[in-house]
Amino acid sequence: MKPERWQTFSRHDQLLNIGSAIMRASNWQNKDKEKFVMAIQEALQLLKLTITDQKWVKYRYALEYLEAELEKFERGERKDNIEILYQAL
Repeated sequence: MKPERWQTFSRHDQLLNIGSAIMRASNWQNKDKEKFVMAIQEALQLLKLTITDQKWVKYRYALEYLEAELEKFERGERKDNIEILYQAL
């Protein structure tokens, strides 16, 4: 997605899209590693767009923390249920 289009979305809609990708990852976590990683990468891509959006400047630290935790799942460093990150949204 282009950053210009992403930035037209409300904060609520941005979080819903990120959360949707995380839930897709949760659905694949113990079934298909390739699809699991692809869903995480989608969430990371959307999260990176969100971090650069000026309407999130006050929350950048929290978004960067979420990004770091998603990257741990992507690398396989975290094995617990990824749904916990969805709940944190």
